Amino acid sequence: LRFGIEAALDSKSIEKKNTYLTRMDNELTRMEEMTSVFLDYASMERQGLNLKKKQTNLSDLITSAINDCQVLAEHKNINIVLDTPETISYPLDYHWCYRALVNLISNAIGYADSKILLTIHNSSSQITITIEDDGKGIADDKLAIIFTPFVKLDADRSREQGHFGLGLAICSKVMDWHH
Repeated sequence: LRFGIEAALDSKSIEKKNTYLTRMDNELTRMEEMTSVFLDYASMERQGLNLKKKQTNLSDLITSAINDCQVLAEHKNINIVLDTPETISYPLDYHWCYRALVNLISNAIGYADSKILLTIHNSSSQITITIEDDGKGIADDKLAIIFTPFVKLDADRSREQGHFGLGLAICSKVMDWHH
């Protein structure tokens, strides 16, 4: 930003000044987005103590998250399918679970070739929501770190594009809150 200010001040051309100002504005926007995401993540421990859990139909929750990701999926020609054999209800914080699901589905859209399959399985001891895509997958040696804050396996997904390596870490924390 300092370089941009100095360059704008030194420039005689209004067009060049505007170019520098636009670059600085874009950089400030990215910094604000990054700061917001970092603060959201940092405050999550406190948020976990104030969950507003209520009985929720999981199919409805997942369908809502899919619908909100549909434009991105259509843009990338990705078909999203939800396969659930029964109505399953669970006490959860809708806001945080919705956010985790949107993070996971968006992530799957980014890596899928053509299809994403979501399944819900209810056993006597746990409910499992699986989100699978037909992309290249994650190397076995990287599976242990993908839910770590600030980890990004794909160098093509940069912070300039709004990817800070927190999406899966947020998902992990939300799932921990809900056991």
